[in-house]
Amino acid sequence: MYELSDRLIIAKRISELRSLKNITQEKMAELIDVSYSTYLKIEHGSQNLTIKHLVNIAKVLKVSTDMLLFGCSSDEKYGFDDYIKTAKFFSDSSIKDMQDIFKNISKLKNE
Repeated sequence: MYELSDRLIIAKRISELRSLKNITQEKMAELIDVSYSTYLKIEHGSQNLTIKHLVNIAKVLKVSTDMLLFGCSSDEKYGFDDYIKTAKFFSDSSIKDMQDIFKNISKLKNE
């Protein structure tokens, strides 16, 4: 589980970016295919983000997942400690999904 303060920081970024895009919470929930109550929990920091939610939110807001997680663009560099801190945001099943993705990428690269 990740720290509440980290979750609240990400939730605030999502809320601010959504507001800047003039998207209502109701519309955002619809666009990322979650219930309104689930979206409210995400934006208030009381709901853990799944990778699917994170990616869908980033797509709708037209920002990188790095921007949502770290507050920076994908071309900015950050270290190993930043990645480890972020890993706390994901469930065990999400981490397994990421491992499977990287295994498949590695296979494709070696073909």
